[in-house]
Amino acid sequence: FGIKVDSVDIKEPPAHLKNHPSINFWKSDLTQMTLERKKYDLIILRSILHLFESKIVFQKILPQVQLSLKTNGFLYLTTLTPPPESDKFTHLPEEIIKALPDLKLCALKEEKNIHKISDKKIIHLFWRLVFEKTKNNSCSINFE
Repeated sequence: FGIKVDSVDIKEPPAHLKNHPSINFWKSDLTQMTLERKKYDLIILRSILHLFESKIVFQKILPQVQLSLKTNGFLYLTTLTPPPESDKFTHLPEEIIKALPDLKLCALKEEKNIHKISDKKIIHLFWRLVFEKTKNNSCSINFE
């Protein structure tokens, strides 16, 4: 159990992981937390950015995440276009890249997802992005 993990969620952790010796669970809204600077080797923001308004994503979450990564640390995040009738938000990769000037984009993958809801086809885009906090402006791992 050499890896230490901090997990943040608004829900309680799964029962089987609640007392795991290597995982600290924080039942909290990410926007209400202050992450420690230069602490993390890896931060994963998976399928959550669309839940927040742009102001929160670009003025609170992404700046804090950028400061919390160690040098040579990685950020893996996903973002998507929610269905048209949804109350969720779209944050495009170009906006995210621009908001993380201290990180180098190492990988960007786009996928189209098609859902059928009440005889309607709903198409939305899903993006995976990987960044590295690097001093030499190149990625140490090839993600292609």
